[in-house]
Amino acid sequence: MRTNPFIKKNFRKLLIAFVLLALVVACSTDITGVDQPETINAGESLTAVVKVHLDVAGTNLGKTLVVGFLVPKSWNASKNTSVYYTCTALSAENEKMSLMPASEKETHTQISWPEALMQDKRYALMGNLISDMEWVVFRSTKTYDVNNSVDYTVKIVTKTGEQNMLVNLGYFVGNTYNGLEAPGSDKYHDGKSARLSVINGTGDLIDFINPQLAMMELSKATDNDIQTIYYDGDLITTPLSPETKIYLCAKGYTNDGQVIEQCAVSDKTAFKPAPGINRFRFDFWPRSFFGLKEDQSLTKMEYFLMDATGTKKVGYGGSTLPSDPFKFTFNCQ
Repeated sequence: MRTNPFIKKNFRKLLIAFVLLALVVACSTDITGVDQPETINAGESLTAVVKVHLDVAGTNLGKTLVVGFLVPKSWNASKNTSVYYTCTALSAENEKMSLMPASEKETHTQISWPEALMQDKRYALMGNLISDMEWVVFRSTKTYDVNNSVDYTVKIVTKTGEQNMLVNLGYFVGNTYNGLEAPGSDKYHDGKSARLSVINGTGDLIDFINPQLAMMELSKATDNDIQTIYYDGDLITTPLSPETKIYLCAKGYTNDGQVIEQCAVSDKTAFKPAPGINRFRFDFWPRSFFGLKEDQSLTKMEYFLMDATGTKKVGYGGSTLPSDPFKFTFNCQ
């Protein structure tokens, strides 16, 4: 019996397609574990080890490793972090990585790697609710031909900031060639987060993770920084939940012992609507808001949210007690 050459030709093409598909599916990058302390003292050195499995089929030439590290901006991690990787199969032993140049763009977005990671919903803030975070990105100084599945580790050494906080640190691995592929095709990169509690530091606890009724946009700021307070009226039920007009009642404490109060219902203390249902924001310049003199500075601020009558006031955790204001400690620099 003779075989139809047309069928034979197309069967061959189909077989090749299936083989290529199998090769593509077999390629993946996975973070299999993150060894990071759960608690650390403020200002101490932190070491985290990220374990990675690279499942490879076919030939992958000239790969440059990319590692991203999500941290609070106040840590100044780009100047205080060293990253190393070890892969026995590739004869790489504690190889030091370099900071990704700002001029090097991520393959698909054509923006810088830190910006691309922050704009990518798969990574972005990694479960943190306060946006005062940044991705610091590193790259290997060598390229590698990866033809077999390998395991490697990434060691990150950094210095924590001086503030008390609860935060998710983020970890990303990928390579410069494949970049941040679209969802569904994102075989060549992966990310994980790990919770960290920083203790014995300065100021009030900054909680990046748990939903807050009201919170400052900048977790570390001076009295000369433009600041925003966000209020989510639907987070928990309070006397202010049904209110459509929200105002700020605040006290500013100065370096010379004065307490300056701004608690009048006016345009000066009024919140503006924010995207979302029952959400508001208050943008202000602390020095101007409290009317500081040139030689004065703010050390801390306590505040309540109130309604248009000034009779309903809500503080930290939804409390209506005068002893439970929201608090914010200013930095001197």
